[in-house]
Parts: sequence; structure tokens; C-alpha cells
Amino acid sequence: MKKLMVLAMLFIITSNIFAQIDTTLKEFFPLHVGNLWQYWNNADNQLHTMTIAGDTTLDGYLYFVVEGSGGLRTNSIYMRIDSLMRVELYGGNVAGGPCIIYKLAEEDSSVWEACYDFSGLLTLQPLIRYNGIIIQNVFGQPREVMHFDFGGPLADMPKDTVFGFGARVARGIGIIEEHYFDFGGAVVLQGAIIDGIQYGTIVSIDDAPKNIPGKIALYQNYPNPFNPVTTIRYDIPVNTHASLKVFNLLGQEVAVLTDRRHLPGSYEVIFDASHLSSGFYVYVLQTAEVKRSGRMLLIK
Repeated sequence: MKKLMVLAMLFIITSNIFAQIDTTLKEFFPLHVGNLWQYWNNADNQLHTMTIAGDTTLDGYLYFVVEGSGGLRTNSIYMRIDSLMRVELYGGNVAGGPCIIYKLAEEDSSVWEACYDFSGLLTLQPLIRYNGIIIQNVFGQPREVMHFDFGGPLADMPKDTVFGFGARVARGIGIIEEHYFDFGGAVVLQGAIIDGIQYGTIVSIDDAPKNIPGKIALYQNYPNPFNPVTTIRYDIPVNTHASLKVFNLLGQEVAVLTDRRHLPGSYEVIFDASHLSSGFYVYVLQTAEVKRSGRMLLIK
């Protein structure tokens, strides 16, 4: 009887733990066949594309097959999210069986040891710190973004060891940035196709770069006047960080349409001003060297 009571209590406790886990956290890693992410890696100055090519069963669990192409991201790995909202990886640089890198249901400032780096660039095991969720603009839309940061060296490593990585993971998009503190590298998301919807810019690696603009240019939005959606086009001739922001006539920032590293090329973004009142607004394209601006009129 006592044994049955203990088992019953364990079942209730376990059930309560699983009931408290927010299963919508899976949206931070949208693992669906056909989804695609394209990153710029400043370590090798190349594009890296990651695609979910299919799914398979390993050790009785369903994994998604993630294939890489371009530059260093050429290895295939297998990914799944377990019942505790942990991102589990199999293959690639993982020795032996599966391991955990990201934990999506942690409390702020939690630290754990990760056995694998998503890009396959690291050979040691870093500590990762979960630093909570904040709202950021991702491809011109406010989204919840999880912050994972360097958690410090392992116990048997010198205290001044600079090793580890950090990441930013957006709900509905996935990894938007990864930073490698041991050699100063970083990958930044340039574009993605999630459930058939394209975000940002997707470039064919075989074709890039082609038709590179000769100079930075910002074009008049169209249509103008508009209500409430308009398109803004701009050209970037070099690999550089650029931002495109919208301000009211008082100089107050009202929208961040993009703020990231760009490859050479022509871009366009859609600005939805449905939350703003009628009037004139200024859109500003800025890099480290150049600032361009234009004026547009919202009429409701």
C-alpha cells in the first residue's frame, strides 16, 4: 500500500511539473519541414543556409533533419524539442548520443553546460546563461526574443578563459544571432522562410553576389501618400551593418524596420503604419559612414 501511495504521489508531482511547462515555447524553434534560415557568418564572410529537409526516428524519438549548405555550415544535424522544452541535437559534432544545448523553459539567470554548438564551430563545452525574454523588432515586427549568453568558464578552465557563445532566439523565427566569444565570430540571420512566409532577404548562394549596387541609395517609398502600408527600397553596395528607422516630425523613433548586417544588394521592406496617426514621417537609412533620409505622408 505504501509503495502504491509513493508511486501515486510521484505521478501527481510529475504531472504537475509537465502541466506547468509552457508548450508554446516550441514556437521559438519552429521545426517544420521546409523551413529555411540564411545567415551571414563574419568569420568566413560567407552565407550559410540551414533547411529542414525532412524527419526521421532515432532511438524511438522523432527528429527533424537540418541540412546546411555554404561555408562552414555544411554538416547535417538532427533536432527535436523534448517534453521539458529543451532543444536536443543529434549528429554533427555531437559525440555519441543526443545532447542538449538550448533550454526554453528555464528561469532567468539559469546556467548549464552545453555539449554542442548549433553551428558546429566549437570544440569545447561552454556554459550558457538564460537571460530571459525581451521584445525586439525582428524583420520590422515586434517579437519576443530569448537571450542566451556566456555563462562563464568550466570549473577546470582558467578563470580568465574567454570561451563560450551567446544567442538571440525569436518566437516564430528561430535563431536570429549567435556570437562566439572565443574567436569573436558571429552569425546573423539575413532571411528566413517559416511555414511558407518569407522574412528578410533570401539569396541564392550560387548567384551571390550579383548586381551589386554602386552606392548606398534610399528611394522614395511607394505608394506615397499611403494608408496604412507602404514599401521602402534601398541599396547597400558593401557588407556592412545598416539600420532603417522611422521617426515622427518631433524626432521620436516610431519604428525600426531593420537593424542588422547586410550583404551587398538591393532591399525592400514593408512598413505597416496602422498603429500611427495621420501625418508626415521621416525614414532614415544609416550605416557607419552614411545617412540617408526621406519623407512620407500617412493619410487615414
